[in-house]
Amino acid sequence: MLGEIMRLEEKKFVDNGATLGWYAKDVFCVCPNCCGPALTRGKYIYAMPFWIEEARVQCLKCSFSQDWARDESEWKGPVIGSVRQRCPNCGGKWLTAEVWREKFSNRTKQTVKVECASCSKKSEMKLGWRKDRFLGKPFDPYFGFPLLLQVETCGHLLWAYNKDHLHALKAYISAAHRERVKDGKWSMMTRLPKWVKSARNRGALLKSIERLEEKLEAIRR
Repeated sequence: MLGEIMRLEEKKFVDNGATLGWYAKDVFCVCPNCCGPALTRGKYIYAMPFWIEEARVQCLKCSFSQDWARDESEWKGPVIGSVRQRCPNCGGKWLTAEVWREKFSNRTKQTVKVECASCSKKSEMKLGWRKDRFLGKPFDPYFGFPLLLQVETCGHLLWAYNKDHLHALKAYISAAHRERVKDGKWSMMTRLPKWVKSARNRGALLKSIERLEEKLEAIRR
């Protein structure tokens, strides 16, 4: 046991600045047809912002497959609705609001009530929608399908796109010393939530990663 602790303390992780998008070339997600494992393979021009060139999702269990549409009409993931306009009652204040929805559908409410700080009038305002790819939620960034590799731990949700993503998280979490080789503004490691970076959660996080690794290995058998 003492030897294992000493080896853990000697581990060092060097952050090379890789973005979350860098790990998104292959993404394991949940098939919308049979709820089995599916694999999305995509190409992108820029990792931040995420600029897609092409992508295809293929279920590993049933016959479901789908190609990415350039107009993104096939997006099935989370969306953000926002509005910003002057109060229609007094015109004295700009009214702003933002809402998040896990999925957009025809039944999604298209308006939101906003109260003016000047005249106290509540106005029903129409929302404009945009796709939410990188909010730190467990969704495939190409089509918006839920990720296959996700597990509840430490009161939160730990997730990954693929084997390389899992290995990077494992190396970071298990390291006693962490270094950065260049500006890490868009680095995936820099933008990890505090509960993942906390040494107090190290043991639970590593066990959860092992569970996800076993899940991924079972798919390949």
